[in-house]
Amino acid sequence: MLRSIDAMTIIGTWDVEQTSFMGTQRLVLRFTRAASGAVEAEILQGDSNSAGVQFVDIREIGNHLSMTLAILKPIKGTVPVEIDIAGDAFEGTAKAKFLPGGKMTGKRRPEAPMAPAAPVSLP
Repeated sequence: MLRSIDAMTIIGTWDVEQTSFMGTQRLVLRFTRAASGAVEAEILQGDSNSAGVQFVDIREIGNHLSMTLAILKPIKGTVPVEIDIAGDAFEGTAKAKFLPGGKMTGKRRPEAPMAPAAPVSLP
């Protein structure tokens, strides 16, 4: 099976599980590449705790990604996140300075197949 050029990068939609002392959170994240070349992240789905967070300062170096989880509510703060990508999976950690670290894993969702082209009739 052929893989896209971004197969070893984070670009795509991911089912993510983050485990910490507060329990397990499940998210659906989409990573895209902006026209500038920067990686951007969007939380497509998550539990009520994910409503006040966003991923910022995303840096991609080979198959490694560093980013910051910015917590906007109920209490503002930041959590550094480091992940390593291996094909369609990743593993990493998220650790706030004053709390025990948590584990983050992800599995890439398959891309939706393209719809077949409509038949063309010639006169």
